[in-house]
Amino acid sequence: MTVTLDRARVKNEDGSYTSIGLPGSQYGNGLAATYRETDHKGKLICACCPAELHYVSQSSGLVGTSHYRPRPEHFALNPGQEHTCSKPNPAKDNERHFYNVNDGLRVHLNIPNPSGEFNDKTLYYRDGKKWRVRGDMLPSNINKDEFQEMETASVSSVSDLLDLMERGDLERLSKSYLVAGHRVIPFRDFVLRQDSAHEGIGSKRFQRFLQQLKRDAEGYKGLPRAVELNTEKTNIPFSEKLHTVDCKAIFLDRLDDGPRFIIPHIDLDMRQNKFLRDKFEEAGKFTIMGMVRSSMMRNGNIGMYVKVSDERQIDRRTPGDILKTRSELPFPEAA
Repeated sequence: MTVTLDRARVKNEDGSYTSIGLPGSQYGNGLAATYRETDHKGKLICACCPAELHYVSQSSGLVGTSHYRPRPEHFALNPGQEHTCSKPNPAKDNERHFYNVNDGLRVHLNIPNPSGEFNDKTLYYRDGKKWRVRGDMLPSNINKDEFQEMETASVSSVSDLLDLMERGDLERLSKSYLVAGHRVIPFRDFVLRQDSAHEGIGSKRFQRFLQQLKRDAEGYKGLPRAVELNTEKTNIPFSEKLHTVDCKAIFLDRLDDGPRFIIPHIDLDMRQNKFLRDKFEEAGKFTIMGMVRSSMMRNGNIGMYVKVSDERQIDRRTPGDILKTRSELPFPEAA
């Protein structure tokens, strides 16, 4: 059963503890503060046992669509943590679920999406009090019943996704799926990290993505991905509401008439958040989560574009760097 809690605590330097409530909660009943990401992220533990926790924000639905009952904000166990006390969940769960920890996860995306591309359809339908998977929307190689029974996780930002990669079982993640609206994407395809540079060898991951984009019936809208990019230094005038951040080219392949590159761009929509520009003042590595699309350029190179309208789509950490620091075996590649 998924453990969801309405309070947590942090350990202070003097060994004492401070009781932390959800951001939407009121002070009282022993609460000393409410959760603030800048102060409490990475420090939360259960109110009555040593299990490490993290904050999960409220979403508009199970996969970010209005067809679903909103998921309330809560504190949840970090991957690999065991809840050893009897602290009740905020909402009663009359069903007890047992999961095979050798199976992958079903990771639902609840990312900021003002234009609605992520959630224009739904993978689920209501059957009494339960949500069921629409088998006709699943890729042909996925068993409906096995997919339905997978343990679920939810990410509401690219930071949540990278946290999962830092703390989760990599072998298990390699067998996991991302659910974005009606789309079901293998985890190892969703995380589009750059290949190591080898003389004469282009990016296999980006080649595979372009093939998937071409095959997808809705590919002209782009496909949801968490893409690892390396930006150039940029100076965005404060008055601009729309701006493109240039990124370093990615070697794709070598044709008869010469090499071919992917030229990535990050399209900033600052109409809702003018401070997005500040995230890119310093050049460097980024992971951007959003709808990724491409177009053929006149010189034969391929333009790649990802739109950003919320800072939760941005993180300075990258999957490649995270995997280098992990002691487990390298993240398995897709066939």
